[in-house]
Amino acid sequence: MTWTRNEAAHLLRRAGFGGSLEQVDALVALGSRQRAVDSLLDFDTIADPVWADPNPLALPNVSTDPRAVTETLLFKLFNSRRPLQSKLLWFWHGHFTTGLWLVKPASFALQMERWRTHAAGRFEPFLLAVLEDSAMLQYLDGAVNVATAPNENFARELLEIYTVGSGNFTESTVLQAARALTGWTIGPGDVGVFDPTRHDPGPKTILGQTAAFDGVGLMQLLARDTRTAVRICTRLYQAFVNERVNVWLRDQMVATWTRTGGDLREVLRTMFHSDHFWAAPQFRAIVKTPMDYCFALNQRMGVPFSGFHAREAGWMFERMMQSPFNPPNPQGYVTGVRLLGATACAARSQWAQRVAYSWVPDTTIDAMLAAVPDPATPEQIAAVALARLGAVREGTRSHAAVVAGLGVLPLRGTQRRGALRDALYLCALAPEYQLL
Repeated sequence: MTWTRNEAAHLLRRAGFGGSLEQVDALVALGSRQRAVDSLLDFDTIADPVWADPNPLALPNVSTDPRAVTETLLFKLFNSRRPLQSKLLWFWHGHFTTGLWLVKPASFALQMERWRTHAAGRFEPFLLAVLEDSAMLQYLDGAVNVATAPNENFARELLEIYTVGSGNFTESTVLQAARALTGWTIGPGDVGVFDPTRHDPGPKTILGQTAAFDGVGLMQLLARDTRTAVRICTRLYQAFVNERVNVWLRDQMVATWTRTGGDLREVLRTMFHSDHFWAAPQFRAIVKTPMDYCFALNQRMGVPFSGFHAREAGWMFERMMQSPFNPPNPQGYVTGVRLLGATACAARSQWAQRVAYSWVPDTTIDAMLAAVPDPATPEQIAAVALARLGAVREGTRSHAAVVAGLGVLPLRGTQRRGALRDALYLCALAPEYQLL
C-alpha cells in the first residue's frame, strides 16, 4: 500500500495540530501508515521537556493568575514533542470540563497534568482520577456534597456527559449517584480526599444494581458499562474522524474497548489503523478549532510559538468562539460550523494576517522563493503557497481566487516576496483551510 505525503499530513492534522513540513516528512520516511500511527500513539518513550517544566515561560504568577495558566498551557500544547498526547489533552479537557476561571488556577494546572497523564491509558483509572481531582470537586460542587445534603451537580454531569449519556438514567439515578459521591472534599495540598464522616454509607440502586456504593464503586460501575464505551468511542470518532458517525467503525472501537478493559490507546489504534479513517471522505471533513487553525498555521510557516504568541492566542481564541480553558458550560465548547460565524472568521483572518505579514521572516519567504523564476507569474507564486499550506488544490475556485488576488502582471524581484505573503494569507482564508 502506497504511503503518501498527503496521508501523512492528514494524520498530523488529526493526531496533532497540523505539524511542520519537517514533521510530515519524518512520518513519510517511516514508510507506512501503521508505523506512522504507532509512532504518534506510542509516545511514552519520547522526552517532552516543555511539560517537565512547570513554568517554562518564567511567569511570576503562574500559580495564581488564570491568564498565566492559560499562556503556559497554550505554550506547552504547541511546543510538545508528543502531538497526539497534546491533542488528546485538549479533547479530554473538552469532555471532563472544568472552567479555569471558576476554580483555583493551581488546581486547574494540576488537573491538566492529570488529564495528560491518563490521556491514552485505561478509562477506569482515568475516571477514578476525575473523582479525586480538586478542580473538578470545586467546579461541580463535589466538595460540598455531604450525606445530610446531597448535591446533584457532579452526579448529573457524570451520568449525562462523562459516561453513559442522556436517556440512559432517571432523576432517581442522579440522586442515588449523588449519595454515592458524598464524602469527597479538598484536603491539604489542594488534593481531593475522602472523609467517611461526610459520606452516606447506605444502599443505593444505580443503573439496576443495588449496593452500598461509594464514589470509587460508582466510577467502577460506570466505567464498565457498555453505554459508557459507546459514548466515549462516539466522541473520539467525532473528534478525530468525522462528526457524522460511522457506526461500523464506532462498534469496532467499542469491541476493542471491551476486549482490552477500556484501553484508550488501543481504541485509538483501532480507529487510526482503520481503512475508514484513510478514506477520501474523511479528508478535510472536520471544522478546525481555533487551536487547530492557529497552531497549524504557525507550525507550517515555521513561526515559533513564544509567550507573546500564547498571550495573543488567549484572547484571539475567545473571539474565535473557544475561550481557552474556559468552556461556556459543562457540555464543553462550541464545535463544527458554529465556529465559522462572521466574528470568528474575522479573527481567523486577523491571525492569518499576522502570520503572513509580520511573523514569517523574509529569510523564510526568500527560501520558499528560491526555486521560483524572476520574473514569476501569479500562478507560480500561488503554487509555492499552496505547497506550503497544503489545503488548496489547483483547479479549484479557491486556487483561482488566490491567483486572481495576485493580479495579472509578472512579478519581479522583491515584488515576489510581497506576492507570496499575499498568497499565503489568501490560502489561509480559503474554505478548505478551515477544515481538518
